[in-house]
Amino acid sequence: MRPIASQAARMTKATTTGGPDLRRSMIPRYLYIPFIPLPNVVFFPQALLPLHIFEPRYRRMVEAILTGDRLMGVALLKPGWEETYYESPPVYRVFGIGKIVEHEKLPNGNFDIWLSGLERVEILNEVQQKPFRVAKVQTLDDDFSPYDGINVSVARRELTGLSRQIIEADSSFRGTFAKGVEGRLYPGALADFAIGHLCPDIYERQCVLNEVNVVRRLRLVSVQARLRLREALERRQAHSAQPGATVEFPLPDYLTE
Repeated sequence: MRPIASQAARMTKATTTGGPDLRRSMIPRYLYIPFIPLPNVVFFPQALLPLHIFEPRYRRMVEAILTGDRLMGVALLKPGWEETYYESPPVYRVFGIGKIVEHEKLPNGNFDIWLSGLERVEILNEVQQKPFRVAKVQTLDDDFSPYDGINVSVARRELTGLSRQIIEADSSFRGTFAKGVEGRLYPGALADFAIGHLCPDIYERQCVLNEVNVVRRLRLVSVQARLRLREALERRQAHSAQPGATVEFPLPDYLTE
């Protein structure tokens, strides 16, 4: 299976404004969930993930899911998965679950599916490995407690401010990212949304998925936002140094310390 890069734009309206209470009414605290392990995807709540399913074991899984509640998970494989991929290589214990909101069965038996993210979950134990993997999981609530003397409002303002500076400095962020930052995302969802746009490193994304404390999650994403802002400002400064350019864009003090 693999993400559907060419068809991702087919469905663009994910649930990005709801808070955890809207999802909690849909998902029990404990449940058994079939899941797909992937080496290059971290699946967040409220994300929309298109996947192409072609392996026979996962085609069988999708067929089973479509007859039931349509819920499934996507877990990130731990490094070293290559040698045992066709067995049951280790995955990170926290992963995202979602509901198949659209699917298409292709003439060759493969599937294109679209998953709408619902919850973070943690594996309690894996109860089935063949013909596909199933785990007993526990859903994870966001924790809004202050951390290191900082509350959620302060941490959110910090990430929002950095994001706006990135949007100003780099026009490539002025589409979906800008709309998400200026939308009505609750704080935990803002962090989840932003990390997908700001950080290409899959393991950094997994660290954000693991974090249930919303302040710490927002601050983890702010670290990545500072890196992206620094890169964007340095590119602008380099451009201003080219012949004919006269405008300078100095780095802010907090990026030069």
